[in-house]
Amino acid sequence: MRHRDGHELQVVETAATVHDPEGRVSGLVVVLRDVTSQRQMQAELHRNQRLESLGVLAGGIAHDFNNLLTVIQGNVTLALDVDIDDQNQRKVIEAAARGCEAAADLPRQLLALAKGGAPIKQRGASVVQLIHDVADFAMPEGGEIRVRALNVTAAAVTDSPHGWIEIVVEDDGRGISEEDLQHIFDPYFTSKEEGSGLGLTTSYWIAKRHGGTLEATSELGVGTCFVLRLPASDLIEESEAVASPNAVPKSLRILVMDDEPSIRTFLLTALTSFGHTTVATASGQEALTAFSDALDAGEPFDVVFLDLTIPGGMGGAEALVGMRELSPDTRAVVMSGYSSDPILARYEEYGFQAKLPKPFTVTSLIGVLA
Repeated sequence: MRHRDGHELQVVETAATVHDPEGRVSGLVVVLRDVTSQRQMQAELHRNQRLESLGVLAGGIAHDFNNLLTVIQGNVTLALDVDIDDQNQRKVIEAAARGCEAAADLPRQLLALAKGGAPIKQRGASVVQLIHDVADFAMPEGGEIRVRALNVTAAAVTDSPHGWIEIVVEDDGRGISEEDLQHIFDPYFTSKEEGSGLGLTTSYWIAKRHGGTLEATSELGVGTCFVLRLPASDLIEESEAVASPNAVPKSLRILVMDDEPSIRTFLLTALTSFGHTTVATASGQEALTAFSDALDAGEPFDVVFLDLTIPGGMGGAEALVGMRELSPDTRAVVMSGYSSDPILARYEEYGFQAKLPKPFTVTSLIGVLA
């Protein structure tokens, strides 16, 4: 049974009967237990189990998609650096570049569902700007939506040293039934004919992977309210590295390691076009051999770009350990199509100086070098 405050109650036992002065039964003493928390924990466990298999699939798809998109996006942005007299051709290439940027959102959403790993967090991101950007897409068919944000102080929340940011999104729409509300964060569940059933699932896991929560309440005919809570930071906003090719020293000796031939070709073309001497290898062992040979020849590499995961072979993290044994001052950049990999999220702890999540553009590549 359900109490009017929404809590679910379960009959444990009928403890005793109540008799009036004449010995007749006048009532029963019933013991009830509030099982709301238990039901919520069971639902959470069930949701996690269903997402387990989905996460394995999502991670693999996202990795392969990121590798393919790296080649496409990288070469498209490289083409934009070439002088093009035909403005129509430039507009076509610019349109392709914008398409690549939009396509990059797909693997990021898939990786939110991927098993294991950790997201790459940006310190001090502007929540105000994010809210303004998202609010521009709200209620395309009209209606009213209210978005508000507030700081919850650390004194009121003990498990976050700088408190929480709480974002509340409310509407006056048709609402969600009580039965549907229990499943809105489940994968593939949707009440819309054109929906994929992954939007709220992705949102839920993005919040969870960032140490936050996403909750929803709704009433039919009244509206729906979503509450997103994220741990706050006392750090200022981090800006991405942006640099022109002129900001990077010319004639650097650069070692590249990636198991995808098309990515190696793109990196060779891009880095060589900016005046750098580049050697490409397909595995960690090949990279380690090339690195050692360069030291012996008195021509050490200035920077090494190492792919993190090599199926059936030595990956970038292991290769860097060997390189640092030969040359402790090795400067390395980690690349990966698994942008949720914990090494990519905490690259400095593993000896890398910078990260380059796939897919990336020529601008990102030059920014890392700078």
